[in-house]
Amino acid sequence: MESPLMAGFFVPKTDKEPFVAIETTPLGFQKPDGNEPFRQGNDVISANAQKAQDLHAEGKARLALLEQSAGFPGNPIELADDVVSLIVRDEDSDTRHELDELYRPEKPYISVDDMVQPGDATIAVAWQRAVDLAKTTGIKRIVAESNSYVFGATGVNFGGLHGCTIEGLGKDSTIITGTSNLFVLFYNTSACSKLTFKNLGFVGPGVDDATGPRRSRTTTGPSFRTAIKIQGDLHPTAGVTYEARDILIENCKFVGLVEGLPIYFSGTRGYSKLTNSLIENCLDPGWIFYENGIATNNVSRRSMDNGFSLSRGGVLVRAGVRGCLITGNTIINPGSEFLADGVTPVGTTTVQHNFGTNVLIGTGYPQSTTNNVRSTNNLFVDLRLPTRMIYAANNASNSTFYSQGSNWGVGNSQILTETAKTIAGSVQTFTGGLSSGSNSATVGDGYYMQVNGPASVFREYRISTAGSQRWSLGAGNAGETGSDVGSDFYLRSYTDAGVLKSTVMRFSRDGKMAFNGATPVARPTLPAAATDLATTIALTNAMRTALINVGLAA
Repeated sequence: MESPLMAGFFVPKTDKEPFVAIETTPLGFQKPDGNEPFRQGNDVISANAQKAQDLHAEGKARLALLEQSAGFPGNPIELADDVVSLIVRDEDSDTRHELDELYRPEKPYISVDDMVQPGDATIAVAWQRAVDLAKTTGIKRIVAESNSYVFGATGVNFGGLHGCTIEGLGKDSTIITGTSNLFVLFYNTSACSKLTFKNLGFVGPGVDDATGPRRSRTTTGPSFRTAIKIQGDLHPTAGVTYEARDILIENCKFVGLVEGLPIYFSGTRGYSKLTNSLIENCLDPGWIFYENGIATNNVSRRSMDNGFSLSRGGVLVRAGVRGCLITGNTIINPGSEFLADGVTPVGTTTVQHNFGTNVLIGTGYPQSTTNNVRSTNNLFVDLRLPTRMIYAANNASNSTFYSQGSNWGVGNSQILTETAKTIAGSVQTFTGGLSSGSNSATVGDGYYMQVNGPASVFREYRISTAGSQRWSLGAGNAGETGSDVGSDFYLRSYTDAGVLKSTVMRFSRDGKMAFNGATPVARPTLPAAATDLATTIALTNAMRTALINVGLAA
């Protein structure tokens, strides 16, 4: 029932009565449905008025900014905080973009692409800016973020750079080429250390002559000759007085660089390492006069001369090497049919060309400066017909500082030579047979096989059938007591079950012998030749006794 005091007045609904819906338009205005209570409608009117004022102010501000940017006269205007907030939040606002660029977080590396400026003569200028900026700021990474860089007649000097990585997006994703005859692309003219080059591809214009591959190959145009050269003070005749130390080239590729060594370590200290990289249709990567050279897990294909050159050659180790490891590399089709003149055939026994690894001490390269060289677990393959690889692995100078083992050669015309080694542990099985020696021995003891062990154990060769032992041949387990006693030589037979049956022969080192299980005796002395019946009987009896004693009669 309505109170008389409230007659003529609007009575609002109770809290339990629902408010009607209010729709918000795309511009932010509120649109009531016409049935709202008085108070709620008043709120809508107030909100819409404020929204209209905000939009007007924002539009006016944008117009003023446009007029000022176009050079129109006008007084600066003050923008309300909420208007500024709207402009900053707008993703399409130029103001938003400018602020993003101004306050963009710094990259954790130097981008070569960010170094490019209008008017640069070549891309080398931007690369040099990146290197110089890394030197002054101490930033540890330089990143090439594009897929292609074309260099002209200018290279990049990384001298003075320390503890930095120069990298691309990947050896197949960041490709560096050239258009001018440039001797070296990346080089140093002052000290450098702890540098890494990674994920870069260097592609030259070399052409592989498919018919009769030559050491001197044609090109499709000019380019840089050497991609990376590092030089330090260990080279005795290069005239370099500064150090280059601890250089790593990782996951890079070098293709078609046929007019110079694609990589050249010269006089470097610490480690000079090439790893997980591809070298194809190039001269061999080179190391010379270095402390520790490492070539590991690389692939060399269609090399113009050899596989790797530590120093100069396939893995041709000549001088100045204080430590060298060549391991886990795959060298495919190294060498060529002809020398650089394209006419003279490569010799069939030369130790200068067409090999995987080799040790050759040449004039001016004293062996005394070289030590601790190891070549292991490399695969050398020549799949061409006819094959042109001469030595898979070779020690041409018979150098005692060099050892090689567990290498594999396929298609090499000369025997793969491995350094003597000790294998500890379980029995080694060779399912394809085992051969030792060759016809080339001319002096000394020639070739041999040795079974070593203490005097208390058998040292022998064994012959089996289907895994069951049939014969053994070797030294016995009798202790050595001096005076050439002990370690008797045995030939023993075994049953079908592989159980020892008898000692067929036994010889002692002091000249005694026995057969069929007898104890060795000295060589018997027989009577003089028989002349009558009596002497004939005596000789016969003596011979019978001797045969019984040595086990040849019963």
